[in-house]
Amino acid sequence: MTIRIANKNDISEIMEIVDKAKSYMKENKINQWTDDYPNEDVFLTDLKENRLYIAEIDKKIVGMAVLVLDGDEDYNNIDGKWLFDGKYGVIHRIAVNPDYKSQNVAKNLLDFFENKLINLGYNSIRVDTHKDNQSMLRFIEKNGFQKCGIVYIRKTDERIAFEKLLK
Repeated sequence: MTIRIANKNDISEIMEIVDKAKSYMKENKINQWTDDYPNEDVFLTDLKENRLYIAEIDKKIVGMAVLVLDGDEDYNNIDGKWLFDGKYGVIHRIAVNPDYKSQNVAKNLLDFFENKLINLGYNSIRVDTHKDNQSMLRFIEKNGFQKCGIVYIRKTDERIAFEKLLK
């Protein structure tokens, strides 16, 4: 598996994965991603910011995620307490092609991000998810994140916030 920064040529494959993730969430009554969010414009912005990454197997995009290095304004107000008060990275918009769910795609993305953050001198990584997104909650907890409280994304969307200290 190869992980690299995405480019404009990857957008159509990324959007296919995102559309599958939206369908999964809709079928499972997870009110996290909607018909209009995240959309292609969101990912084009991520591309411009050099924070959209893809995982490939045999040149096929099998997963994607965003790594934000300059914090997240929505994380400034938490109903709870973060583990660390310094510089942190944030994972957003992680999705895996359902045909590759058993191949540790999300874990490889997470490991890549953790190593990148450690090399850049960061001390923690944060992520949030919807309370009904059981597969993401299992992934987060299985990979050493600790629940820190509740944050509100775009001021209204309640999410469970997690943080993991990096070694």
